[in-house]
Order: sequence, then structure tokens, then C-alpha cells
Amino acid sequence: MSVAINRKIKRAIVALLAGLPPLAAQAIEQHGEVTLWQAARHGMTPELRWTHEASGAAGAMAWKVEPELLLRDDQDGPAWWNNGRRSPVASVRRAYIGLHGADWQFRLGKQVFDWSQTDTVSPADVLNPRDWSDITRVRKLAIPAASLRYGGQSSVEAVWVPQQQVSYLPSATWLPASAGGLPAPQASDGGQFGLRVTGNWLQTDWSAVLYRGNSTAPSLALEAGPTLRPYFQPLRAAALTLVRQAGASQMARLEVARYQQANGSFIQYVASIDQETGDWLRAGDTLYMIVQYAGSTQRAQAVDPLGWPDFRRVLEQSVMFKVSYDADSNQRSVVELSGVWNTRAHDSYWRASWQQRIGDALSVTVAGIGMRGQPHTFWGAYRGNQRMTLELGWKY
Repeated sequence: MSVAINRKIKRAIVALLAGLPPLAAQAIEQHGEVTLWQAARHGMTPELRWTHEASGAAGAMAWKVEPELLLRDDQDGPAWWNNGRRSPVASVRRAYIGLHGADWQFRLGKQVFDWSQTDTVSPADVLNPRDWSDITRVRKLAIPAASLRYGGQSSVEAVWVPQQQVSYLPSATWLPASAGGLPAPQASDGGQFGLRVTGNWLQTDWSAVLYRGNSTAPSLALEAGPTLRPYFQPLRAAALTLVRQAGASQMARLEVARYQQANGSFIQYVASIDQETGDWLRAGDTLYMIVQYAGSTQRAQAVDPLGWPDFRRVLEQSVMFKVSYDADSNQRSVVELSGVWNTRAHDSYWRASWQQRIGDALSVTVAGIGMRGQPHTFWGAYRGNQRMTLELGWKY
């Protein structure tokens, strides 16, 4: 039933999008980016990604389409890393149509939702699956959904996903040793539903989230054979986020969520404080800093005895930080240092980068990535993947 509904939604999106551009010819906005990424390490092949975004409006109707083309020669990785398709891969990252009024908005199609308030780890951000093909460059995947939002600063947003979309598992050198020979993960037959309410109370921005569906992080099931199979277990979650100014230039953030699933329930929390300072070393510069801690009431291992990581929890009991220096406060030349240190397992991840923009369209980013820890820890298992990377970007 849910598959049939999903197909009807897709057909409706295609039909409506086909008729929208002529109506909104005077309101179409377009831009895109071409990125070439290369890691200076044997076995990590270059990646060329092109994304283009077009959006428009006609009266109360609006639409957006974001096609993507990926070229990557990853023949050593499993077929599931991009839904079983090899490179090159052409796909539609986002595509939706919408109606809006003075204080409401309705959207139908492939969407990305950001319900987070903290950086990197966000217990409240439960809707979108992830692309973990490279665990140092995780990004969200769009989901076909219907969403309705009402209000401004105080708002209510409801999201219905008729069919779960699976996350992409790690590939090639990022694939856990225990995953060798595993079949592709399977989506559940059920849909997903999320509700978010936001407001402001005593000068504190808050949001409350309710979710019913499946986890975005895959687990392993032992089946007859015997064989192991990745799957996404049913999940119910309730979350609360708080953001409040803590000083002249500091912001304090807190996210707390209770997860209920078949193997029990637990509470995950994240607290952070960030600060932005101007004229730090010289007039016109900007220094941004953030420190964050993630914890849980259930001190579960990030890596289970089978060597399979719980991607939703690998950063628990961890201190995360980021320091970014912008020499002219215009994102033209930025130096950044970020890291994660697990207070329990004592493994760590570090990244230092320099980004330089050349003109208005070109940018060059050079980064160094290091990982430390014992082989049984999460980051320690990937010590051999330390690398230098080069990224060339062209925006138009």
C-alpha cells in the first residue's frame, strides 16, 4: 500500500513540475557547483560532483529541482554505496513543489529537513537518512515526503514519509571488517511521521520533536543460514532543543532525545557553546569557536563485538571542537581546525584545513586528516585512512 502511494506522489510531482517552469519563467533562480575532490592516498579515487539548483515561484506556488551527477571510480567498494548503482550516477537530490500563504507552507516531493540545533551530533535530527560512504564527509539524503508548516517564530511542522529510504553504508576503505559479504540493507515497509513545534520562552528558542518510524542507522540481524543482514529497526523518539544567548557573543545550545526501540530505550544529549569574535588579531577578522559534548544514559559501546559501529552513537562520550579563523570576515581565506576526542575509548579524529577563494567563483581547499586510537575503537580502526585531501570548487 505504501509503495503504491509513494509512486502516486512521484507521478504527481513529475506532472506538476513539468507545468511549472512556463508559469514561473520570470521568477526562476538557478545556480550550481562543480567539485573535484582527491585524497592523497592509494585506493581513494578522485570524485567529480556536479549539482545544479533551479527554483521558481508563480503566485502562491513554488518549486525546486536539484539534479546531481557523480563520477567516481569505486570498483573496490560494495554495490550498495550508491543504492546498488555504479559510477557515473545521475540522480535528483531534491525536487518538490509547494504552496504557501502568509503564515503557512505546504511541500510535496524529495526534501531535506534540518531540525538540529547542535553541530555534528543532533539527537533531534531523525528524519533524513545519511550517506556514510565516506564517514568523514557524511551528508543527508533527501526523502520523498509531504510537509506542512504553520507559523513564524512559533510554528508547527508535520512531515509524513510514505516509504522509508535507506542510508548508504560505508564503502571501500571505510567499510567495517565485519561487513564483508553483507547483502544490501533493506528498507522497512512502514512509513515515517515527524512533528516539530517551535517557540520562544524567556528569551530561549526551543523546539519539541516527536517521531515514529525507523532508525536512520543500520543494525545487524542474525538470520537463518546463519547470515548477517543490515536492517533499520523501528524507532520512536521524543526530543527537546534549547538555544539561548549566554553572553555578548556566546550561544549555549542543548539537545536531549529519548529513543525507544526493540532492544530498549535510552536518552542521548548534546550540550555546546559557541562564540564569534571580531577584530581578534587585526581589524576586520573573525574567529569562531565551538565546544560540544555528547553523552548518553546508556553507556553502550560505539563498536559492538562483531565490529559493527552504531553510527548514531559513535560520537557519544566525546568532546568535539572547531576553531575557524576568517582573515577578512568574507570567507575568502579561512583556516580551520576541528577534532573529536572520546573520553571513554580515548580514540580521536583531527582535521586541519585551509580554504582560499580565487575570484568570485573558484575555491581551493587543502586539508589534513588524522585518526588515533586502539584497533577496537571507532577511529582507531581507521588509522590507516589518514590522508591529505584537495578540493577544487567552481560555483556559478
